[in-house]
Amino acid sequence: MAQLAACGRPAPLDVVVVVIDTLRADRLGAYGNRAGLTPHLDALAARSVVFERAYAQSSWTNPSVASLLTSRYQSQHGVTNVMTILQASESTLSEVFWLNGYATAGFSANAGISNERGFSQGYTHYVTYPPEAVGEGPFDVVPVRASVVNEGALEWLDEQPRTKAAFLWLQYMEPHFPYVLHEPPPALDGAPCPDPVKEKLNDPDGPPPAPGVMRGVELCYDATVEAADAAVGSLLEELRRRGRLERTVVVVTSDHGEEMLEHGRVGHGFTLYEEVIRVPLIVSVPWRTERHDVREVVRLIDLAPTLLELADIRPPKTFEGRSFAAVLARPDLWTRLRERVWPPPMPTPDAGALSELLSAASGKHPRRGQHLMSLVEDRSKVIVAEGEGPHDFYDLAADPTEKGTGPELDAATRAQLDRALSASIQRAARNPSKPVERTLDPETRRQLEMLGYLED
Repeated sequence: MAQLAACGRPAPLDVVVVVIDTLRADRLGAYGNRAGLTPHLDALAARSVVFERAYAQSSWTNPSVASLLTSRYQSQHGVTNVMTILQASESTLSEVFWLNGYATAGFSANAGISNERGFSQGYTHYVTYPPEAVGEGPFDVVPVRASVVNEGALEWLDEQPRTKAAFLWLQYMEPHFPYVLHEPPPALDGAPCPDPVKEKLNDPDGPPPAPGVMRGVELCYDATVEAADAAVGSLLEELRRRGRLERTVVVVTSDHGEEMLEHGRVGHGFTLYEEVIRVPLIVSVPWRTERHDVREVVRLIDLAPTLLELADIRPPKTFEGRSFAAVLARPDLWTRLRERVWPPPMPTPDAGALSELLSAASGKHPRRGQHLMSLVEDRSKVIVAEGEGPHDFYDLAADPTEKGTGPELDAATRAQLDRALSASIQRAARNPSKPVERTLDPETRRQLEMLGYLED
């Protein structure tokens, strides 16, 4: 149980959110993987609430992180391409924590979610690390390692008064192309990790990959997952050593996953299939010592109101997400929250997870890909592609890989999905910010080209 303050109210909790960029849920042992890649994350999950069906609201970093921070959809916050600015008029999770007395800091190895793009609002200290130069290999620069992010975050945390609660955001880049490894996996016999872009693996109409290329991609990806897992383990150990872990809510999630040729390409930001929008979500609270699995659909926009509710802070009215604080079961806080008039009762049940893939400032065109939006309700899913073709419907229980091999959904279920999608689109159109774009400077453009977001 969390320690109580002298006045009888719960002592303020620290909140640490770790976003492992491009991490697929199916790589974690906690989600059924048997390769042993994630012992530290699995140990964390063993004493946490594990959300088995958590969905990101987009399949690439900028809009997904913007949705996580603002608890709003891409159609609302307007972050639709690498040049779009997250507007200062948007209320963010970090800003609400700061306004309520928290020390707030963010440390990101992804230089795309920068101060210049508006992602620093609400942080008293915010760092996006530029890529570091490397002496050899196919890339002259790569994202900094998670150890650098940890070091910066812990140094900042050590400078904060122990009596002041802290909100800390860390974003690792290990599983994101280009793979950040000290050396290639031994199974590659000294060969470098393949470059999916140069191999045209992100082009579904490109040539089939050369023999062994995909094996190399998967080996390197898995090795980066192991590296990210080790960084999480190191971070948790340092928090424990400082005596802070017992008063900290720890969240580990991802902004999106990665396609591995399941639907014809390697990469993300093109489609809204399960491998890119279903993400891991593990929430550890100090008073829980056993694992609890949540199998219902949740969305990353639900995380911000949840964390605020755990901190006894009223979420802004602009937040679209539903708090799932009740499932985290903090008795000393939840009993009081149930007696309040806020948050107001949910209106018409909103059980579906809407994800979007919009790119132009107008929000009318897809970002270099075929999908515009998707909706998951229970075990059914609809995907809307660009053009005038019919929607794609999937029974995820019978066809979890979305290959069209399962039985077709019946007409009544398809009609219900279409109605739910229309309702979700209407909700996502409420109170939009006006998108503003800022031209990329040469260094930022170079960094985004290295990450595969821009063509050379």
